[in-house]
Amino acid sequence: MINNLLISNLRILKNVSDFLSSLTLIDVIFFFSIILLMVLVVVLLYFIKVNEDVVEEESKENIISKIESETEEKSNEEESAFVDEGELVDLTSIKAALENLDNTKVDLTAFEEEQEKDAIISYDELINKSKSGSINYKNETMIDDLSVKEVDLDNLINEVNKEEANKIDTHVISYAQEEAFLEALKKLQQQLN
Repeated sequence: MINNLLISNLRILKNVSDFLSSLTLIDVIFFFSIILLMVLVVVLLYFIKVNEDVVEEESKENIISKIESETEEKSNEEESAFVDEGELVDLTSIKAALENLDNTKVDLTAFEEEQEKDAIISYDELINKSKSGSINYKNETMIDDLSVKEVDLDNLINEVNKEEANKIDTHVISYAQEEAFLEALKKLQQQLN
């Protein structure tokens, strides 16, 4: 049994020696260069892994130290925000002061004030006029999908209550109208393509 094992080992060694003797100089250089490259790749991967582990540990330590310093800064800021010369700040008084501020006045530059004075109609007047009423029409006709309205010159402006002006009027279209609209959009898209 031992003899058979020894003989098989000798055959393997003989085969390896025959293989190496059959190699030319270029084959030997190529063979050893591939082995050397494989060893270098393994060493490089090992160094990369070790470096990543070190960087991870350092970054974890840096992150922990940054978080600790930020929490200390925030706690110091919170303490200084709530303590004013040894007294606690009353938040309800701050809230009341903010609510009482008059934000309606806008600081205008000299040019803006001059333009507002010299304007035919000021911005405030324009806003008030737009909310006060609407134009009356006598009748409305449709000409080739164009709505033509005749203005009633005798009763030009229809006064509207401020409550009605702020009221939003919504119209819900029916399912059939919605389907027709979608079909028209599809036809338009096909014509454009």
